[in-house]
Amino acid sequence: MHDDPFARAVERVQAAEQAEAADKRRRRNARLTDGSRKAFRIHATVYFMVNLLLVAIWLTVWQFNDGTSYPWFIWPLLGWGIGLAAHYAAVRDHLARPAKRPPDQPPV
Repeated sequence: MHDDPFARAVERVQAAEQAEAADKRRRRNARLTDGSRKAFRIHATVYFMVNLLLVAIWLTVWQFNDGTSYPWFIWPLLGWGIGLAAHYAAVRDHLARPAKRPPDQPPV
């Protein structure tokens, strides 16, 4: 510890700034994590409900065509499923990223 009061004051200010920056990073990461999870849950729910509706439409048409209707609902299901998988990967990567980053390095 320094005998100089000015040096001690500078150390206290620097420690307070570091603590404030760490708290700000923690709050930001918590907010992003909660928002990312909620956004993915909404995306997955909409995906499930819309594709359920598309399958129901196909089943109705299939019944009226005596079982000869092409299962066209597979294409939007697969295409949107790729997007949903990419969204999941992005959310999962975001959730795992803070654990991999050293605590003194700012977020990218």
